[in-house]
Amino acid sequence: MTINEWIAVCTACLYGVITASGSVMQISRKMIPLWSASGMLIGGMYLLAVGVLIIANPLAEILMLPGLVLLHVLAVVNGFHMHGRINLSHHIIRLVLSSIIAILLLV
Repeated sequence: MTINEWIAVCTACLYGVITASGSVMQISRKMIPLWSASGMLIGGMYLLAVGVLIIANPLAEILMLPGLVLLHVLAVVNGFHMHGRINLSHHIIRLVLSSIIAILLLV
């Protein structure tokens, strides 16, 4: 694995852990529907699992993209549930982070 791939995998795993722990908080506080919070939990765990899988088999890099897309879609849904609108800067940050991960995996 290249240094770019290591950085991407570590960033994706950290992103997955932070997302999964945030969704556990949302589940306990009932801030959003259970299905949406559960989706974020599964999405976060998926990123973590794919990150570990990429370490074992770099060909698994393509599996990262569906997880990143899932988290973006659910983040928009959650924004509507919690605030009645989306927070544009929040989603721009998510998009930049996901783009960095994807670009580092592709380079």
